[in-house]
Amino acid sequence: VGITPEIMTEIFSAEAKGSSALFHKIGLSNVNNRIHYTYGHTYGLTITSEPNVFTKVSMLIPYKKIGEI
Repeated sequence: VGITPEIMTEIFSAEAKGSSALFHKIGLSNVNNRIHYTYGHTYGLTITSEPNVFTKVSMLIPYKKIGEI
């Protein structure tokens, strides 16, 4: 429960390098990269966490009506 600031830094640093076993095992890097590729770097995942309390992963993608895709 919760991610320490050190681990959070490691996750985001590893995402940029594409070399973290942690990120590859849980798939966040892949999902974030696919969102960036599809919609641009304005969209993607964000992680909010308080150690020993909670971790929240949010996904921001654009809203499109059926037929606009």
